[in-house]
Amino acid sequence: MASPSSETAVCPMSLDAFRVYVDASLRDAMALIEQNTMGFLVVTDHDDRVVGVLTDGDVRRALLNGYAITDPVAAAYTTGAQTVDTSADMATVANLLKDRRIHFVPVTDSDGTLVNVITREQFNAFLLGAGEFSPTYDFLGLDPTEEEQHIYPRPWGFYKTVFLNQHTRAKILCVYPEQALSLQYHHHREEHWMVVSGRGEVTLGTSVKQAAPGDYIFIPQEVPHRLRNASKNEILMINEVQLGKAFDEDDIVRMDDPYKRPSRDGRD
Repeated sequence: MASPSSETAVCPMSLDAFRVYVDASLRDAMALIEQNTMGFLVVTDHDDRVVGVLTDGDVRRALLNGYAITDPVAAAYTTGAQTVDTSADMATVANLLKDRRIHFVPVTDSDGTLVNVITREQFNAFLLGAGEFSPTYDFLGLDPTEEEQHIYPRPWGFYKTVFLNQHTRAKILCVYPEQALSLQYHHHREEHWMVVSGRGEVTLGTSVKQAAPGDYIFIPQEVPHRLRNASKNEILMINEVQLGKAFDEDDIVRMDDPYKRPSRDGRD
């Protein structure tokens, strides 16, 4: 079985993109690391049994210690890799990946043969989908960026999505002092707000109520609502949970907006 070379075309999210044979060169290893973009490889013998792991940092240290780029990965890899077998449950993997020093876990069969790799990023992306866990699940087929929920600036402040799958979306809203969201409603979702900090004013249908830390507000589908920060110097923070058929920003219909944005532009 030939070792992968720098000319070999490997799908970045296939198992072959994360495996290097023990007699491959450091150059071959770096080419694979460049392709998989995850910064590591699992080192195996030619029967695909795991013998160790290799990171881009291991390669750099080997070169600094005088090894050549054409030397085998045996000069740099780390033995005693933390692995799990195909009978491992989700709690076992989650507990391993809680250790910030562990960024990935090779999965082996009873003979120690590499059958899968679970990275922290792809494990988190899997959890967002709320699927049925198996160590042999196609984690490498998941998009690891799905679990990166970015902060989105808005004229009134910003929000961050903290969880999203086909059933629900959870967000943190931070509204700057004396700013307000548009008066809006949604066709496909209801919302549940919990005030975390600050004080504000909530318009819900034809009623207006004050909101303080610990208050809960239910916003039914199709009901106009608005959130305003009544403070002059304190950020209003809301924990928002959405339930419904769709959670994208296109499901926003503005009835009135202090920032003169269009009635529908897909941006809250």
